Amino acid sequence: MLVMALGGHYFIEDGETIFALSASKDKDFVVIEGAVHGAPCKPCSEQTGVSYDHATRSLYDYVANWANSLPVRMCETALLSK
Repeated sequence: MLVMALGGHYFIEDGETIFALSASKDKDFVVIEGAVHGAPCKPCSEQTGVSYDHATRSLYDYVANWANSLPVRMCETALLSK
């Protein structure tokens, strides 16, 4: 299970709750710094002086890497449960 929160948005605590209440043993919680729905957080950049133009790509790259690792994690889980 992958739970992601957008660091420039206000639903981070909701993601933490979903993650904490999940019974899954294979779970990850990730916050993408400077991300908001649809684009990088410009007000965040103005506040911190840091560019978050990479936020959308970081989100998609993380999801791709996580999804590509699923078969490996599923095999490891199956082997450990025997």
